[in-house]
Amino acid sequence: MKKRILGIALTVAILASLLVGGTVLAADPTEGVISIAMAGSGFGFEVWTRTADVEDVFRGNSDSTLEMAQTIRYQPSGQWTSDAPDIDRHGQFSGDGSLETESWYDSTKAWWDGASYTKYYVESDTAAFLGQNLHFDGYFGGVKDVDQWKKQRDAQIYAEGNYSMSLFSVDQREVDHPDYGFSFEATDSGSKGTLFVDTLATIAGHNGPDKIIVDFIYSYDGSPGVDISFLAKTGGSITIITDFLNETVSGSGSAW
Repeated sequence: MKKRILGIALTVAILASLLVGGTVLAADPTEGVISIAMAGSGFGFEVWTRTADVEDVFRGNSDSTLEMAQTIRYQPSGQWTSDAPDIDRHGQFSGDGSLETESWYDSTKAWWDGASYTKYYVESDTAAFLGQNLHFDGYFGGVKDVDQWKKQRDAQIYAEGNYSMSLFSVDQREVDHPDYGFSFEATDSGSKGTLFVDTLATIAGHNGPDKIIVDFIYSYDGSPGVDISFLAKTGGSITIITDFLNETVSGSGSAW
């Protein structure tokens, strides 16, 4: 898809930083919430979130209508707890545009030294939506969509028209020789598709190898091109199902 720089583009960058000079703002802060929302036409945005372990960005642009919302919930993170920052967000646009999120995780915990990179992306000349629920945690060692009793839900990408959507996640402790990796990409012309991600988790292996867990389903109209790739350096179990009767491609499993 042809990239365009909008002459009237408004670029907004917001930094939600929980650390100043490497020191937590309060010794024992209560749970906090930062809410961000933007809406309009013909603009672009960037929203950054940073902690000691996390670098995260949410970007978007459109030559027509565009809206986004992001809520960050944070509280003190204990040694054995799952209470690090959560990010709930979504964006949608009409016309020619794109949405993407990038999350870099590098644990500062000596006992959980996971490092991972995850990216969601969608572009279209007609309309698209990207929604995501993330949990960052030193215990799990990366980006984690945990069950309903532990805060998090799922992620979804929808697009129509001439579109491309993708999801990519990889172990970053050894970038040239990662232990695991997963990528999904779908493209089509004059059609529509939805990628629903029930689970995407990167887990630091305190008592075993670092690994990635994936559970997704892609539903489509038309005749898309789909590319799916897993990297399992030392082990894993992967199942992929292509169902032409119901026009779906689904996958689940883990790799390490």
